[in-house]
Parts: sequence; structure tokens; C-alpha cells
Amino acid sequence: MSNGCSLWLLSGTCYFDPGHTFTGAGAYGVPAGGQITLYGTITDTNFQMNGTLYGANAVAGTMNAYDGYFGGVTTIASNGVLNVSGCTQCGAVYYTTRIAGALTNAGTVNWLSGDWTSEGGNVVNLAGGLIDIQCDNSYANWSGLDSWFNAGTLRNTAGAGTNALRGMVLNTVGLVDVQSGALQFPNAYSQTGGELNFSLASPSHHARRDEWQAAPRHQPDRRQPHHHVVHQRRPRLHSAIHDQSHATGCLARRHPRCASHWRPE
Repeated sequence: MSNGCSLWLLSGTCYFDPGHTFTGAGAYGVPAGGQITLYGTITDTNFQMNGTLYGANAVAGTMNAYDGYFGGVTTIASNGVLNVSGCTQCGAVYYTTRIAGALTNAGTVNWLSGDWTSEGGNVVNLAGGLIDIQCDNSYANWSGLDSWFNAGTLRNTAGAGTNALRGMVLNTVGLVDVQSGALQFPNAYSQTGGELNFSLASPSHHARRDEWQAAPRHQPDRRQPHHHVVHQRRPRLHSAIHDQSHATGCLARRHPRCASHWRPE
């Protein structure tokens, strides 16, 4: 596909048979307004998904999605990359990323920009998979909460603000790693084993019971009990830490001058 040219899949059902390939600097994929049922594996590095995707498909190359709608079963292979971007506060659910089907990630999903809206879909981040949030955009609830299961790494690496994840519930047995800004989980959250890396809010912004903030970079505290590791910044003022209760554990309420820890129930 030559530079400046495009090959758009507008409608119908497509099959990507083994051995197929798209090459060149041109654009190919599903355009905005397109609606495709796709079967097979995307192996190339410049597939655009700006419309609606149904079917059972896999990504073993790179998919770039802009306000995409995932209505089928999409799997990101261990060597695959899904880059998600989109519009910010554009006033309509259609200008957001939506998952109404199932998205399973064994590779890398980069949330680069744009808002998400829930459609009652399922997101599974397998062991070894990485979901990297690199923006401060919101995740709104519109048509039923999305269900997330994390056995890999859910990481926030960019943005100084807060990602309000109102459109999802999270069940994690892997790592939740907040390196920048804050992640807010207003809905149900469950932690079984795994690892948390976050910090308490500063005294000028008291810690919310559903919000985790980025911790300063330092070595893990090997004195933490059990197999849960929590890295956190200690507040300077004498303020209480509110209990954070989940299905399988809680943050123990302790004096802030002592190291708070994750205690299994």
C-alpha cells in the first residue's frame, strides 16, 4: 500500500487467512463509520481500527484504534500491540472507546488518549500482559459496567491527574502499578494475591478510599508482611488512613507514621 493510498474495509465479513500481508506506508483497516466482522489474525504493523469490529480475531502485529468499538472477541497475542487513542470530552458516547464483547490481552495495550465508555464488555489481561495507561482520560459508565480481570500488569505511567474508572469493576491477581498520577476505582474491586504499588495522597489532598496515587521511585520494603508488597509515601501530618475493604483483604488502619500494609482477611 503506497503512501497516501488507503484500503478500507467498510462492511461485511472478512477472513484473514494465514500468510496474508499488508505492506507499505498507506492506511488500511476499518475506517470511522465502518462495521466489519473479521476472522483471522492481523500480523501487520499498521492496521487502523476506527470503526466497529465484530467476529473472532487476533492481533499479532500492531492495531491502532481511534474511538473504536470492539463488539466481538479480540485477542492481543504476546507479540501484539493495541494502541488506543481517541477524543476527549467530545459530548457523545460514539466518540469514545467501547468494548461490548471480549478483549483478551497477552501482549501490550497502550491507552494513549481519549475517553472510554462501558458497554458491559469483558477485558482480561493475562499473565505477562501489560495494560499501560498513558493519559488522564475518564472511563464512564453508559450501558453496564465492564468487567476487568488482571493477571498481568495494570500500569499508569503518564499524566499527573486522576483516571476516574467509573465504568469498570476490577478483579486482580497481578500487579497494579501507579507510577504517575492516580487511579480511582469507585466500583467493586477485588484483590487476591498479587502486588500493589502506589502511595497515599499528600496532606493537602487526603487519600480517598477508592483512589491510589503514584509512589516515589525506591526499592521495595522487604519487611512487608506476607506476599503482598505495598510501596507508599508517608504523609507528614498525623491523619488517619481510612479502611479500604475489598473482597479478599483490606488496608489496615494504622498510624501514618507507621508503614501501612496490605493484610489478608
